Amino acid sequence: MGIIPYMPNRPHFSQNALSIHNLPRKKPNKRDSNITNKFQIENIFISIYPSHFGEEIKHLNLEKFKIEKCPINHNHNHKHCPYFHTYKDRRRKNDGMYSSEMCDHAETDRCEKGDQCDMAHNRVERLYHIEKYKTKFCTKFPKHLMNCEYGEYCSFAHSIRDIKSRIIHFMQKDSDFYMFYFKTEWCPFNKEHNKAQCDYAHNWQDFRRKPQLYYYDVFVACENWKPETFIGKYEEGCPMQACCEKYHGWKEQEYHPYIYKTRPCQEDKCEGELDCPYYHTQMDIRVVT
Repeated sequence: MGIIPYMPNRPHFSQNALSIHNLPRKKPNKRDSNITNKFQIENIFISIYPSHFGEEIKHLNLEKFKIEKCPINHNHNHKHCPYFHTYKDRRRKNDGMYSSEMCDHAETDRCEKGDQCDMAHNRVERLYHIEKYKTKFCTKFPKHLMNCEYGEYCSFAHSIRDIKSRIIHFMQKDSDFYMFYFKTEWCPFNKEHNKAQCDYAHNWQDFRRKPQLYYYDVFVACENWKPETFIGKYEEGCPMQACCEKYHGWKEQEYHPYIYKTRPCQEDKCEGELDCPYYHTQMDIRVVT
């Protein structure tokens, strides 16, 4: 089986204070000393895996990260700072009130809805949104993580244990995998790769609901689902979304346990075996009871 990262529902807070070792040093004065003290006690990280379980994994506390204006009055690395500096790196406090989709006026500070807008206003709000944060691997993963300019502040995962998405590509590739897991999780890879041969979903036409969790009739196609049209949002494809009781696209139908390997492959030169949902020989035929 694949490695499934554990994400506690109510993670406890680390007792370690935020380090400022990556800020430029200068001769302190009384005002800077007060700022530094506030900066040091600001607990911006949450311990996901404590050190006694191996390497400690810490995630940013998204309820605090980039919410308050930076009080530091000397030059420092904004990418390693928990405070915002301009509208381009400011996050609104409750990201449950807006989606990770970018507003048409993002990065401009010209949205008429202001903080009431239900879309992300900059890349920081998008990448550090609870729906996006640590759901994909960093582009430097796994061999060049030392070159990541964000370090522990990176919005992308730096290890298998660091990622929030379920990892399925290490699972045994048998019939159960293709019926119950194939294309049911979103792709965690940022780098370019062959999406047709990838085990993960990349868009809504590619995505399958888990048949063990959702009921839908595999013999009745959803009349709202338009497979020939790109579907940018789930609700655009079907207003019922995951609650729809009809299948969405050919992958939801052909890889379903009721259908998988019960129909003959029509391709003369098909090189697929288990990843092809159709049977190629009499030995491949599944009998559904």
